[in-house]
Amino acid sequence: MARLHAGLRLNTAAWEGVELFPSNDRMRRIIDELGPAGLGRAVTIHEAGHAVVGLATGHRITGMSLTGNGLNHAQTSYDGARGLLVVEHLAMITAGIQAELRWLDAIDASRLARDYAQRQAATDMDDLRRTAEAEGVHADTALRDARDCADRLLSRHWRAVEAVAYELDLRNSLGEPEVRRLAGI
Repeated sequence: MARLHAGLRLNTAAWEGVELFPSNDRMRRIIDELGPAGLGRAVTIHEAGHAVVGLATGHRITGMSLTGNGLNHAQTSYDGARGLLVVEHLAMITAGIQAELRWLDAIDASRLARDYAQRQAATDMDDLRRTAEAEGVHADTALRDARDCADRLLSRHWRAVEAVAYELDLRNSLGEPEVRRLAGI
């Protein structure tokens, strides 16, 4: 499958019969709503949220990449979080889904698309809970505080999130210097 680049438009027919996710019927409805390019955009916004909030909280973002078909596989890499406040590290973890939900709200996406995004972020939430536990912090309180921190930083740096997402979509991967330059942090 070809990688989805900004501006590329595909119709749902191109995806018929492709088993992308466990629930093909639900996925087809989301593809009908957002289009494959919209799904790819959601992924890049998600990863850009991690990167920009990570930089704003003192993380060293070492790179970002899209993997697989670009629709639902991506990663943002960073060097440890030693010395950071727990809430800052947890904000970086939750910033991906917070950015994605903010973008879905901005395009007036359906509840189905939002629910799907939250299910896809389960790995991030598992990381958040494990980190909170390891630090001796109550997970629900930590999640609330992390979301508040991430939301504040996303609001302040939303243009940077969009710039990083756009470049990630165009180039498939970004190194530390590019992420820093684009984020302006």
